[in-house]
Amino acid sequence: MSLLTNLVIVLATFLTMEAIAWFAHKHVMHGFMWWFHKDHHVHEPGFFEKNDAFFLIFAVPSAYCFITGTLNGDFRVWIGLGILLYGICYLIVHDIFIHQRFKWLRRTDNAYFKAIRKAHLLHHKHLGPEDGECFGMLWAPYRLFKEALKTNSSLGSLPFDFPQPNIGHSGAPHVNNRPSPPKTGVKAVDFSVPLPRPGSQSKPDPDSENQSKGTR
Repeated sequence: MSLLTNLVIVLATFLTMEAIAWFAHKHVMHGFMWWFHKDHHVHEPGFFEKNDAFFLIFAVPSAYCFITGTLNGDFRVWIGLGILLYGICYLIVHDIFIHQRFKWLRRTDNAYFKAIRKAHLLHHKHLGPEDGECFGMLWAPYRLFKEALKTNSSLGSLPFDFPQPNIGHSGAPHVNNRPSPPKTGVKAVDFSVPLPRPGSQSKPDPDSENQSKGTR
């Protein structure tokens, strides 16, 4: 097989995995395997989640393709590579960039990354398996891309992160899509705050506490 054919197989597998992940997220994780996925929406103490089991589930077909493809010297190796690359992207985009399980990649002014982060925030405002939305990982509804591009054009290159929702507790988070630039004399909004892991709570602002004490 030619190198071009192998690259096409890897790319096709990678794109197919996004469709598979969307289907599995909507109909499996929010369906009969909700018990594993629940602690990703209503977070419990500790670094690991039962939801992490899905990493192992998706690793099985990749390992199978690598092993059988290597033993037989056929195209299955490249299918396994496509699945592996998708898994790496999932780790970087979902666990690191969006949920900040590792404190890297905290800021962005890229419209694409803003859109997928916003899509994930909208997904997490639902605490149960019903009424979900935005089940994809690398793709978001087109309207979110338009909003992100419009935000960029109005605020320039200002790094923009969406407001922190109180995910994991009762009530849907307030989502402000188009914040205004800070006015003179008003404390600037910290646009570097990432979307927290489910169940995390934002700490109270000490300045606002001191002001409230001073008014008493």
